[in-house]
Amino acid sequence: MKKKRGQLSLNFGVLFSIILIAVIVAVGFYVIRYFLELKDCGMIGSFYEKLEDEVDKAWQREETAFDFNIELPKSISHVCIADFSRSLDNENQKEREIFNELKRNVIIGNVFLYPREKSCGLAAREIKHIDVEKIIDAKNPYCFENGARIRISKNIEDRDVVLG
Repeated sequence: MKKKRGQLSLNFGVLFSIILIAVIVAVGFYVIRYFLELKDCGMIGSFYEKLEDEVDKAWQREETAFDFNIELPKSISHVCIADFSRSLDNENQKEREIFNELKRNVIIGNVFLYPREKSCGLAAREIKHIDVEKIIDAKNPYCFENGARIRISKNIEDRDVVLG
């Protein structure tokens, strides 16, 4: 029998090798993506731990003021301090949107990350020794953009620490 012109014949070994290479590449991409997401979750946990440590240090002093850098994954756009038992009091449209989104999902805490779905289940944390009432006195929620600096301060007459 003559072979038809343009007909390609691959033996089983070559075909199996091509499929095996494709599967290995796909699994490799999946594993890399998994570890990158795991790194982001570690950054979020580390952010909360560092913030708690700095707030505790400030709380133990009589008077202090210093800056704290927000270092979070790029997928997190804002860090907010809010009290959902109080009404929304903010002129910034983006922060109004953040407040409504977080309030809809009934998250318990006083420090929140937005967007919530990108926060590895760590969208909220209750940080002790923060004077939430004083922080949100002018606007509720009080938000910081990712990459910004948070001013941590405490005066002699203050019981708790103020972030601003």
